[in-house]
Amino acid sequence: MTCIACLTLIVLDQLAARLIPSFPIDNWEPVPFLGYQFHPPKDLKGTYGYEKQGPLLLFDYETKVSSVWERVNRLFPDARLISEKKADELRVVVLGGSVSLGTGASSATTRWTHLLASKLEKELKKKVTVIRLAQSGFVTTQERLTWYFAGDNIDADVVLTLNGFNDSIFSALGVRPGDPYTQVLEYSSHRSTSFNVIQWMSKHSALFRVFALHGISYILEEHLEKITKDERLQRNAVQSTAAIYWENMEVIAKNCELRKIPFFVFLLPSRVTSKFGSEEAAHEIEKAVPIFYNEIRERRPAHVNFTDLTPIFDRASDQLLFKDLVHPNDEGQKVLSDAVAEVLLGNDGQAVTLQSKTQISTPVARN
Repeated sequence: MTCIACLTLIVLDQLAARLIPSFPIDNWEPVPFLGYQFHPPKDLKGTYGYEKQGPLLLFDYETKVSSVWERVNRLFPDARLISEKKADELRVVVLGGSVSLGTGASSATTRWTHLLASKLEKELKKKVTVIRLAQSGFVTTQERLTWYFAGDNIDADVVLTLNGFNDSIFSALGVRPGDPYTQVLEYSSHRSTSFNVIQWMSKHSALFRVFALHGISYILEEHLEKITKDERLQRNAVQSTAAIYWENMEVIAKNCELRKIPFFVFLLPSRVTSKFGSEEAAHEIEKAVPIFYNEIRERRPAHVNFTDLTPIFDRASDQLLFKDLVHPNDEGQKVLSDAVAEVLLGNDGQAVTLQSKTQISTPVARN
């Protein structure tokens, strides 16, 4: 009878959870002090060298550690491409978050980075290798750290980044601008007993998890409403985010300048930052992102190559080119690739990527 009762409770728990509307960001979990983090990958050991021991993640020392660069090799998917550079090879490094990875594409060959490499090879008549030093959820502080550790180990010809969205939306979610909090490594000692209980209950009860996440959603919405209704708080939020954003970009730009490597910053397009998408934004967090983008645009320094890509999805039909809020589908990946290639190659057909000149690009729009 006890087994039957337990099984019945489990079934009812799962059914009840499915009847309640899902939380808008239900693939995240709350973390004290730093807002949100993505769930850790299943293969923790393979990705970071850590293994789970009870409630802790501990480094296993199965291999020796001799350089911080080794962590970069574990963290980024294209590390295997970083080998001895060929004489006729053009090496493009892409920093950023999930869009820089090509999330939303149905295959490796439909990612915008693959399409970009193909287009550059055709135009420049040489081998082009695109290396993605990006991770889902990365903010510009993490891009800065990535390039700091990677710059000496990659013989790059061009560095570019697609960003702005993560900095903006995570600031709207109540994270201190600049905090590199999405490293997906849990530190259990920082968590209270009550949080661990909530986490355990959420893990073992789908219904409890739904209620817990809806409760968190309510707190987030109240926090955002407080910021957006108070002009002083909203001004502090957007100005702080833009200040950190451009500090990070200028540090990378200065480093690239010293290495004589062209650096390009692309303001990431999304459904809610396009002309029609911003009108259809339903969630308060979505509505906040364009406000942050406006401040980023206004603060752009003249000495950094900057291109605002948000207009490339301004047609009403372009809303169908996104799989979700920010990730383009296959057709959208091509649009994104073409826009980036246009800037890198220049309107005159000459390869800006082979020069060290700077420029500020005007927004690119499609007819």
